[in-house]
Amino acid sequence: MDLLILKIIVIVIACFIASYTDFKKGYIYNWLSFPLICLGLIFLVLDCFIINLLGYIYFLKVIGIGVLIYLIGYLLYYFGKLGGGDIKLFIGLHLVLPYLNNQLTILWVILFSSLLSVFIISIVYSFKLIKVFRIKKIKFLDLLKSKINYIIKSVFFFLIFLFMLIYSFSTLYFNYLYFLILIPILFGLFIVIFEKEVKEYIYLEYKLVNDLEDGDVLAVEYLKDLSLEDLKLKNRTVIEEKDILRFKKSKKIKKLPIYYNLPKFGPFIFLGLIVFLLVSKYLFLIF
Repeated sequence: MDLLILKIIVIVIACFIASYTDFKKGYIYNWLSFPLICLGLIFLVLDCFIINLLGYIYFLKVIGIGVLIYLIGYLLYYFGKLGGGDIKLFIGLHLVLPYLNNQLTILWVILFSSLLSVFIISIVYSFKLIKVFRIKKIKFLDLLKSKINYIIKSVFFFLIFLFMLIYSFSTLYFNYLYFLILIPILFGLFIVIFEKEVKEYIYLEYKLVNDLEDGDVLAVEYLKDLSLEDLKLKNRTVIEEKDILRFKKSKKIKKLPIYYNLPKFGPFIFLGLIVFLLVSKYLFLIF
């Protein structure tokens, strides 16, 4: 079997399993990510020094990008923006298939995954918020009036992005398909404007200390009688196992506000990978 086909089969299966476990359990497990990373290193050694003889420069380049993924990913994890399992899956995916059709695989997978997640989640949350507004009898127009500053800022940044897009199209002759990016961004503006309501009515949940789980994200805005200093988390918002053990020993900490049921990114990584595999040979033509 051709090595490239084997690599594609490996990452498709791995990302499918990750999407399933993330959707069902909320975890992308180490028993999947670590073997994928190890397999990626084996493939990399084969490519660089045994089969394709790509050399040590290619090897160091791929490893360097992997380190960069880890560093950026850790910052996002530290502030509760991305799960640790997602980061390890990204690293494994990158090591197994660094490039396809001269395109950096992980860059496009992240881009497509992000756009798909923004588009789909925005639609789902829009319906959820409308339902909440009806139950709580919140007048939508009055709420919009109270958010006029958010709306102006969002529209302003969207217009800047639109101008840059039009400028790029006119000077660099990008394909019209480039404008498809605007669709998920437009939907995403709704969630940006109603971010507070999404957090309060969809994510927020108060958990007893005994019910806390490794990876829970602390809702800092809703801490009442406690501070991050009391919790000894510094600026970190992700709760780890060591923190839970410490909280259980404290008589002061009974329950904490948690952002629960956050969007599962695993399924979107799988979808982003599939889109990339389907269109990778055409990306130079489109972009």
